[in-house]
Amino acid sequence: MSETPIWPYSLAEALRNGGQGLWQASHRENVLCAGAIDQAIAAHFDGSHLNREAIEEVVRQFGFPRVNFVLANTVRQLNDGCFSENNKKWAGSLYLPADEFQGMNLRADYVVRSHPDVVDDFISLARQIYQERGLFDAGHCRSLSGEDLRGQVAVLNLATLKQDYQAPEFQIFLPDDGFGCSPAASGRRVFGIFLKDGVRGSFYRQDFIGLLKDEHMPEWAKEKLAALRAVGTHTETFLCPLAVSWYPPGPGGYPADTPEALEPYAAAPYEEAIRAAINQSSETEDAGRGLMAHYEGSGKVKDKVANCRPDVKRVEDTLYGAFVCQVKGELEPGERAELIQDLSRQARDDWGAAFEQQPIERLEGDLYISFWNGSEDWSLRPEAEVQEHQTMSGGMAMA
Repeated sequence: MSETPIWPYSLAEALRNGGQGLWQASHRENVLCAGAIDQAIAAHFDGSHLNREAIEEVVRQFGFPRVNFVLANTVRQLNDGCFSENNKKWAGSLYLPADEFQGMNLRADYVVRSHPDVVDDFISLARQIYQERGLFDAGHCRSLSGEDLRGQVAVLNLATLKQDYQAPEFQIFLPDDGFGCSPAASGRRVFGIFLKDGVRGSFYRQDFIGLLKDEHMPEWAKEKLAALRAVGTHTETFLCPLAVSWYPPGPGGYPADTPEALEPYAAAPYEEAIRAAINQSSETEDAGRGLMAHYEGSGKVKDKVANCRPDVKRVEDTLYGAFVCQVKGELEPGERAELIQDLSRQARDDWGAAFEQQPIERLEGDLYISFWNGSEDWSLRPEAEVQEHQTMSGGMAMA
């Protein structure tokens, strides 16, 4: 089976993010997959009946995620009346943004060219086999539209999972944090846990097919969900001021030798770029614990705080460094103070020290972000305290 990952985004997006090689490899596999579907139809359609071996043959070669991707693309590109309404609805549920470059529709390169009536039969049979394997699709879900994902059981598109985890139990995900949970924030990260094993992960909102309907939720998932809700997991966020250095372009386009300090409010327009850099720098952190994998405090606090991840958060017009923690039960005041002390250490010496060495490259120059500024006024505080301080001080940032 092909191990080339699917790149669902456009070539333009790939060029912006250094993913041209990924786009090219995925595009090539999509073209091969469409051709293989045409060949399988020719070999297994007798003029009135399509043998299921046609689907099995292509799935063995390319895997269900890519086969589904190419079939959905075919339906949406052709928009033919021969396709059933169910199959049109199914195709519309998959994330397939436009891929146009220099006036060319690059999605047209991998359209299945067999007669649409037979392609429709192929799709219906492929969906049947997909469901026979217990995999979830849009038919098992209700729409994400207008929904806040926090605390709701969401279903991942199979294509977002690594090949070894492309099984129904790993499609079930419980979001608990991230801007992508908001219904108006497509394209932003959603954080949460896999119900199967409690391991934390992050995806984009568009990586989810929908919210799992109660009637399709497996018994094991209901039991896991009930146990998690009984524990009472909640989010606690701690904020600190950021130190932002900007190296404007110098001679020859290279960054200048001397940086300029930016005020945190001036860094706010770069929020998404900074968050992307943070996410990339945190990919090597323990997937289940984040920064808590390096916690040096008491075992009691380490048990209560399931996960902690760095982020940035805007309060009024000021951008702050953030540590977002998933807490089981309630932290005592002394435990919270201990947690703040250790996260301050990590901002200064561990994760933070490594992150502040990494440039965030922009056309207008390189940014360097530090969660620690070394001043006596630096502090890490609960989010509510920072918000209250900023409100009472008329929007003035916390030192």
